[in-house]
Amino acid sequence: MAIYKALISVKFRNALVLSPHRSAVRCTNEAVKVVREASIEEGLPAAAISCRTTSSREATDALMKHEKTAVILATGTLGLYTQRAPPAGPPSTSDPGSVPVFVERTADVEKVARYILVDECFDNGTMCASEQFVVVDAPVEEAVRRQFRAQGGYFLST
Repeated sequence: MAIYKALISVKFRNALVLSPHRSAVRCTNEAVKVVREASIEEGLPAAAISCRTTSSREATDALMKHEKTAVILATGTLGLYTQRAPPAGPPSTSDPGSVPVFVERTADVEKVARYILVDECFDNGTMCASEQFVVVDAPVEEAVRRQFRAQGGYFLST
């Protein structure tokens, strides 16, 4: 999950601070080390991806409530994050049933829409690894919407 979050953060041109669960501190830091080293070789500033080396709820709370926190990509139970009501707004969680998909501006929009719809229809979206929401790069938003509709998809309003 750390690698995925690092990749989508970098694609959105955001810095990332990971605050891992106490049982995942070492492996998360190792994953971040690998991604950071590769990213630095490609020109990313070293401080763009970081990870806490210890774990505490207080530290996680402080990160989520910090005034410069713009987005929260949470892994864990949604209740843990929504009870704290961070100023960054509702978190995007990665617990079962909430997998995000990022459609970047150079994607083959027709193929992306087809793959997402096939995956969702295959098991009615019941697998925790199936796409549950789509984040689309602004320049291709309308094209993605058109392709979803053309291939039998539809949009719900809240």
